[in-house]
Amino acid sequence: MEYEDARKITALAQEEKRKQAIRLSKQGWQYKKISKVVGVHFETVGKWVRLYRSQGMKGIQARKQGPSFGNRCLLNTDQEQVIKKMIIDQVPEQLKMPYALCLMDT
Repeated sequence: MEYEDARKITALAQEEKRKQAIRLSKQGWQYKKISKVVGVHFETVGKWVRLYRSQGMKGIQARKQGPSFGNRCLLNTDQEQVIKKMIIDQVPEQLKMPYALCLMDT
């Protein structure tokens, strides 16, 4: 069976899959059957059910994805500012980059 890559769907869509799995589990469905309907591995279904039993809906709710701001940064704030200035003041060719750059407000 081929599974859908959950990283490519929204957090709310992931939560809906979890809720569907919980509903089917409450109806007595086996994890392997649920996994085929929901499109995830049966061990994932078991993990969701355990989370639901121990934490309730909070355990399967959608969460903000990705690292938190400032977490795992390799540059300090001063270094970030230097790089931002370089990007703003120069074009990609001047920086020997083969592609365009864009800044994200943080």
